[in-house]
Amino acid sequence: MISVSRGNGRTATPLTHMSKTTKALKKQAVTSQSVAQRATDPAIARQMTTLAEAFRAQAAVLKKKTKKK
Repeated sequence: MISVSRGNGRTATPLTHMSKTTKALKKQAVTSQSVAQRATDPAIARQMTTLAEAFRAQAAVLKKKTKKK
């Protein structure tokens, strides 16, 4: 697999890795949402729901980036 340097000292993530990362983020979102539904403390439930939304948003951004390339 070829890695591409961005010029800032970091290496761009290969597309196949992004796909796996997107799947992992979606899985984390499902897990977080599940924990939120089972939480007895309303504050924890809100935090876990927010976390799930953040995971879904990150997955969407990565998916959008892979479609552009």
